[in-house]
Amino acid sequence: MGFNGARKHQKIEDPRYYYWADKLGFLVWGEMPSCYRYTDSTIENTSRELLEFIERDYNHPSIITWVTANESWGMRNIKTDKSQQSFSNMLFYQAKALDKTRPVSGNDGWEQTEHTDILALHDYELMPETEEKYDFLEDILNSHAERRFVLADGQTYRGQPVLMTEYGGIAFSAEEKGWGYYNKVGSEGEFLKRLEPITDFLIKSRKFSGFCYTQLTDVMQETNGLLREDRTPKLPLEKLKKIFGKKIYE
Repeated sequence: MGFNGARKHQKIEDPRYYYWADKLGFLVWGEMPSCYRYTDSTIENTSRELLEFIERDYNHPSIITWVTANESWGMRNIKTDKSQQSFSNMLFYQAKALDKTRPVSGNDGWEQTEHTDILALHDYELMPETEEKYDFLEDILNSHAERRFVLADGQTYRGQPVLMTEYGGIAFSAEEKGWGYYNKVGSEGEFLKRLEPITDFLIKSRKFSGFCYTQLTDVMQETNGLLREDRTPKLPLEKLKKIFGKKIYE
């Protein structure tokens, strides 16, 4: 499909996965699962699991980034709560202390503190007709890309690389029981007409240091995969490769 890696979302993989990623030269983000709510046990258990994760998988060269939290899950009030901001910062610095070689995304997607190596945006409202909102990227970083603020209260942007780590999520209307982001499409042509311009923008605008499409496969009620749950393609893979594998200079 033209991808060079995967963000293994909310899942610590079996070591065999990382072994084959190593062998194939496939880049992977190592991401912590999220907790349900913010408690003293959350702090203790998440810290312990992060330690065990990095200790076990540190030597896999395929892992190029650690993600310690995602979209404020388990720290729902991080935008205004100093304690939850400190928790996010603690996990960031714990990962940095355990591994000085890899960047860390502190709270991927929104309501991030300034203690992160990556400023990650999630924007499912990114459409061909809305991409111009990124003409003034600084305005986005100081407000919101979609609906939630990019930075938590009291935090400032410190020049980190900006990545679009979630976008797309397009589903076909034929998958009646599941859902995708915003309106479903009715045909392959509609799918490509929506996907290609925004991906082309992310690649060629030079505002973003990388992007991650949501998502590879259907997952239970989420039917916004490029593949069905049984891994059969929804549209020809060569068409996807022309879109996702495009070079900046083309």
